[in-house]
Amino acid sequence: MKDLYVLNYPSPKLLNRDDLRGNYNLLEIHSTELKVQLNTILNENNILKDQLKDLNLSNEDLKRKLFNIENENQKLKDEDNRLRKQNDNLAAGMGRLQDELNYFIKTSDNLKSKYDQLLKDKDKDKDDDDINIINHHHHHHQKFSSKETWFDNDNKESTSEKSLLSEFIPSSGEEIDQTDDDYNDDGDDEWDKKSLNSLSSINTITKNIDPINESTLKEELQGIIKNRDELREKLQNVAKNESTLKEELQSIIKNRDELRVELTKITKNESTLQEELQNIINNRDELHENLTKITKNETTLKDELQNILKSRDELREELTNLTKNNDDLQEKLSIVTKTLEDLRCDHDSKKKSFENNIEKLQNELNEETLDNSRQELSTTQQELFSSRNEINSLKENLYSSQQGLDSSRLELNSTRQQLNSLQNDLGALQIYKKKEKEKIIRDKNVIEVENDLLKSQKVILQESLNKLNSENRQELPNHVDQNNEIKELKDNTKREVIRSDPPPIQRRSSKRTPNYGSQDNLGQESASIVQATLVKVEHRPQQNCYKWNFTISTNI
Repeated sequence: MKDLYVLNYPSPKLLNRDDLRGNYNLLEIHSTELKVQLNTILNENNILKDQLKDLNLSNEDLKRKLFNIENENQKLKDEDNRLRKQNDNLAAGMGRLQDELNYFIKTSDNLKSKYDQLLKDKDKDKDDDDINIINHHHHHHQKFSSKETWFDNDNKESTSEKSLLSEFIPSSGEEIDQTDDDYNDDGDDEWDKKSLNSLSSINTITKNIDPINESTLKEELQGIIKNRDELREKLQNVAKNESTLKEELQSIIKNRDELRVELTKITKNESTLQEELQNIINNRDELHENLTKITKNETTLKDELQNILKSRDELREELTNLTKNNDDLQEKLSIVTKTLEDLRCDHDSKKKSFENNIEKLQNELNEETLDNSRQELSTTQQELFSSRNEINSLKENLYSSQQGLDSSRLELNSTRQQLNSLQNDLGALQIYKKKEKEKIIRDKNVIEVENDLLKSQKVILQESLNKLNSENRQELPNHVDQNNEIKELKDNTKREVIRSDPPPIQRRSSKRTPNYGSQDNLGQESASIVQATLVKVEHRPQQNCYKWNFTISTNI
């Protein structure tokens, strides 16, 4: 009875099915984890892209700031250059004014010296008025020289009157120049006009000195004094302008220093911005590298997911096949269990009937009946053993069916491999066929080219043969004519030989007939003609034979 319940235990195939389900669940869990990782990586990717966009925007802002700073620097440099040019122009104007002042001082000194010389040349008996005028003029000249020394101290240019007089006092006969290259500016035309007027008046005074024209001299001196006073006023205005220009220069210098400080700050900020830009660029490169790595990892993960999905599909197919096989096996098991239950029922019914029979037999026991009952028991035991053997055979059939399924799977795998190998062989055969077709096409092209060449050569040979045949045909009548001529010559010679009998033997005489020389000449000519004809007969027909043989071989 224990042996009958062995089939209720689970088979190894059912255990394999559970394992496959567990593996499938693990694969699904792993795929979900990979999907979660992919989503996290994609989110990080998007975050990095946003950071890159922000960095690019900040870079653009910094570039704009740098551009604005550079424009401001350029403007400050332009202003600095403009202020420097103004400084240079002011310095040039100051130098020009100083030169004009020195020039007027020199002219006044020259006039004084000339006037002193005129006074010496005059008579000693002069009026006291003239002496007072001269003293007055000398007093004014001292004041003017004191102003000139004050102006020179302001500009840090101290020059002595003696050196100026020694350098610029002309001789008694020379005239003072009225033009100078340094005084041709547009803004100082009045100064030039007045100085030229004063010089012209002084020159006229020195040239046309007359004791009678002293009154005119006095008037001219008064005009010179007025001009000098005007010059002093203008000098005062120039000094005031100089002070204002100095103040402006100081303010410009202050602005320049402030601009320099700002420039240093800007350069420092620029250096810091450049360092920040370099750091941003380095971070961008690192982010690019990380992005490349992430993309590579993403591609590898996608490949792994594809492989997992493929394996999942294959496992699903295998599961479907296994479920089908399990269903078949379960149907077979249900059939076997039904048969076993039927056998059990039969066995129980037989057992009950046997027990009843045994009880009846025990009641009606006899020795003969006991023997018969024993025989029946033995038969029943044999039937039981046979039923057990049938059950074992059914078990073996089940195991053999399972082994057959395994072998069928192996055969399927082998057939798949064979199909793959056959497909590879078919691909190789197709490639080989393509190569052979290409070779055949190439050989065909080569053969066609060779045929074309042979045809062209054949045409050329045929043309040459036709030419030779035409030449031979053209030469044949000539040869026939020559042969006929030779035959005629032969016949003629034979006839002549036959006709000409041997002459009678005569005694030689010293006398010769007049026809003797002519006969000798005729014999020599006939002999030469015969030799020539023989040579022609020996050579001409052979050439014709060779030509005809050549034409026959080419035609064949």
